[in-house]
Amino acid sequence: MNKRSLAMILGVAAAAVIAATQLGAGPVPIDQLSARVGRDCKVQLRRDLLGAASNLPVSVFSDAVQGLAVSIIGELAAVNDSWIVLKTTRRESTEARVNIRKDEIWIPRDAVLLVQFDAQ
Repeated sequence: MNKRSLAMILGVAAAAVIAATQLGAGPVPIDQLSARVGRDCKVQLRRDLLGAASNLPVSVFSDAVQGLAVSIIGELAAVNDSWIVLKTTRRESTEARVNIRKDEIWIPRDAVLLVQFDAQ
């Protein structure tokens, strides 16, 4: 697949997400997300809520827009009507040592553009 084909596919995917949002398709049903608790995923955040909205085309799979992170990777820990909860691991380094931090991140469902899982 060449770059042009990939760009076209991503453009169609972005248009589908926008159309679904405008048509009021709403968020993915909780039972479908709850069935995936424990799996690793990437949550793409809505760019407009982060101040990264633009009239330039941006792939829904971009990890950063104008240097701003717009996605979070972690293990899906919980889902309810209002929140998606991820468990993440990050590395912090100081001159003296390296610390591994485990965080729990609560993301408002209204702030989610999409949730991406690896196919199984």
